[in-house]
Amino acid sequence: MLNLPAPQRARYFLAPEISIKMEKRPEGSVSVESGDEVLIMSLMKRDTVISYKGVPGALYKVYFKSGAAVEQGSPLLGICPPDKLQYVQKVIQRIRTEWEK
Repeated sequence: MLNLPAPQRARYFLAPEISIKMEKRPEGSVSVESGDEVLIMSLMKRDTVISYKGVPGALYKVYFKSGAAVEQGSPLLGICPPDKLQYVQKVIQRIRTEWEK
């Protein structure tokens, strides 16, 4: 399981290709590979594309609201190997149930 952290305090947006995929597919079914453009970092009216660097995985969580300022080091995306996705989803569901009590 990998959390992609914010490289610096800025506003973040999902890359258009990733955003379109996430709208059309259920959570966890969007896959990313090393070199894929996943985010756009907007800082002082300058946009920088952030590419994913890592093993291929399933994007299971977006931790920020598009366009909102995110602090440096805060998680942006949750990515895990596709074969581990069901386990990650079970852990997330269990945590949600425990917190609701």
